[in-house]
Amino acid sequence: MKLPRKRITVIVTMIFIVAVSVPVFRWIFPPSHQHCIKQAIFIFLEYAEANQGRFPESDKGWGDALLKLGNLDNRDKWIPYIVGVDDDGSQLIETMTHGSDVNEARCTRIYVQGLNEKSNSAIAILFDRDSVPGGDHFRNRFAEPVRELITVAGYHQMIKDRDWMAYVECQRKLLQEQGFPEDKIEEVYGQYK
Repeated sequence: MKLPRKRITVIVTMIFIVAVSVPVFRWIFPPSHQHCIKQAIFIFLEYAEANQGRFPESDKGWGDALLKLGNLDNRDKWIPYIVGVDDDGSQLIETMTHGSDVNEARCTRIYVQGLNEKSNSAIAILFDRDSVPGGDHFRNRFAEPVRELITVAGYHQMIKDRDWMAYVECQRKLLQEQGFPEDKIEEVYGQYK
């Protein structure tokens, strides 16, 4: 049985449209929600519950404090949530494997150590170092760049680049009120001036 030329043209056109539109769609809307920061609060709260309400701390720095949230055996249950967009967590895995220090300059999310469950609930405990168009939840090459964060109380926020500096100033004040010395605040927010 021979297919009519019109039907063949329609089928070929549909195949072409699908073949072109899928890659274009994936380019405009890259895979999102790969590093759900919302899940990180549960990991922090579980740690705090086992440690008198305190979130992890390390004398080596906040990057090393993050390593206390889990181990290599269960890395898939915690690392994807504390690293940012397009970060596979290899730095943390490598650090844990070799027992070396975490290079905080390479961390894609920044952790504010020295807090506990009773700290001011509006303080950001974990936030994206760099903004991403649409954030992890709504990645889109044409969206406004945002940073995602979670607060001590577990609230998720998306802060647009244009609002970031004002947010940082507010966070600096909250940490000062919490009794953080200026050098510890600089450790976290020093790059944002």
